[in-house]
Amino acid sequence: MRLNRYVWTPATVSDLGRSPEPPEHGGYEYLGNFTPADRYRGTITADTPVYVEIPGCSGSDYAGDYVTVSNHRVWLRDLGGVDVYGGYGTYTVFVREGARTEEMDDALEGMEDYAVLDEDDATDVEMEAQDDAWENWARADYQRALIARFPDREEEVWSLDDEALRGNFDETREREALDWINETGNRAWIDVERVAAATDLH
Repeated sequence: MRLNRYVWTPATVSDLGRSPEPPEHGGYEYLGNFTPADRYRGTITADTPVYVEIPGCSGSDYAGDYVTVSNHRVWLRDLGGVDVYGGYGTYTVFVREGARTEEMDDALEGMEDYAVLDEDDATDVEMEAQDDAWENWARADYQRALIARFPDREEEVWSLDDEALRGNFDETREREALDWINETGNRAWIDVERVAAATDLH
């Protein structure tokens, strides 16, 4: 597998007036402190801090999905590496060249056949995105849609606690096969209007 290579080229210096040390296994580093190897103007030697980017573990507010979010945290949890961050929610994993283990290579080979590192964790991430969407907008939209459908039961709708409201919502979407959609950036979306239109309020 061909991996993208980066050279650590920090733009800042420490308080001691010297460059900080290259990030090691378990570190946390800004993406801007790396330069793609094919754009590096210096000479790459055995002492040059070169890193490879782990595929399938990268995303941002505008890229990636629940699989890449899960792979990112599972790789760091189980295999290690450098947790790299950038603007607009960018995240990825770098591993120092020469520090790749046999276990890492096995994982990379497995990801060529199946992109998910941990099914259970990926499911957890998917559910977390759905819960976030419910809290941030879906609950309020669902309430408004129910009131539009049952205008004579507005007070009842507003009085439903979160457990009861979510229960109606989940029961309806499962019965009607109205699934959540995981969008780019690991945001969950569902057609709340269709769920409300099929709800038998109880």
